[in-house]
Amino acid sequence: MIETTSLRSEHNQIQKHANRLSRAVMRPLPPERSELERIRRDFTMDVARHLNHEDAHVYPELLESEDAAIRAIACRLIAESGVLTAKFDAYCRRWSNAAIVADWSGFRYASSELLALIERRMVAEEYELYPLIDGDADDGRLARWSGTTNPTRLQLQSASARR
Repeated sequence: MIETTSLRSEHNQIQKHANRLSRAVMRPLPPERSELERIRRDFTMDVARHLNHEDAHVYPELLESEDAAIRAIACRLIAESGVLTAKFDAYCRRWSNAAIVADWSGFRYASSELLALIERRMVAEEYELYPLIDGDADDGRLARWSGTTNPTRLQLQSASARR
């Protein structure tokens, strides 16, 4: 069976890098190039590694589960994963250093959108899927994630609503 402890650890690492990226894109001007490159590299490498691991090892096994609820959630998350992976790949291709310098505001918005998508995915896994795999109910993990809504996305959304 799937070991969720390591998956949760990967989520924690991704969340740490997502928080760093979120703080960076909340700035009105880009941070120093080397700092932003490091933040982006750490974030994208961890996300890519995690998505590849899930696609290759986690979800194929979950689709073989005897538990119908696990199979159903796995099917839904696989379908959603296609959208997430496509958006993640497009983000990585689109936002080179030159593109970020040319359109900091666009990068800020695109980053906040991607961060929100990734967070929704991790929350779904943490609170819908992993408890079923582990055979337990929510044991308070939601409190750990409850304050992580991407503030940049909310800030940018409210700014666009005022226009």
